[in-house]
Amino acid sequence: MSSRLDASGEIVVPILSGGNLDISMLQTLLTHELTARKQQIRLRVRIDDGPGKLADISDRIAGLDANIRTIYHYRADNSLSVGDAFPVETSGESHAAKIIETIEEQRYDVDLVN
Repeated sequence: MSSRLDASGEIVVPILSGGNLDISMLQTLLTHELTARKQQIRLRVRIDDGPGKLADISDRIAGLDANIRTIYHYRADNSLSVGDAFPVETSGESHAAKIIETIEEQRYDVDLVN
C-alpha cells in the first residue's frame, strides 16, 4: 500500500478493526472471557423433582440480581438427572461465590461446572 499513497512527512496510524472476525468466533471469544471472569458460570444443582423446586432455585438466583441463561429440564429421558448444569450471568467472581453460597445455605447440592 505504501506505493499507492505518499505519506512522507506524515504520521500514519494503522487501524485494526477486526472487521473480518467471524461472528461465531466472536461469540466463542466472549464466552471464554466471561467464563474466565466468572461473569458466566455453569451450575449443577441437584433438586428433588417436585412442584416449585425449580422455581425456588430460580427465585434465589434472581433475588441476587443474577440471570439464568437457559435451563433444559427434559424429564422423559432416564439418563438425565434433575438439576443438570445451567449457565448463570453474574457480575464477577464475588457475585458468583455469593450465588453458590446462597443456594448451598438452602441445603441444595451445588457444583460449579466451568
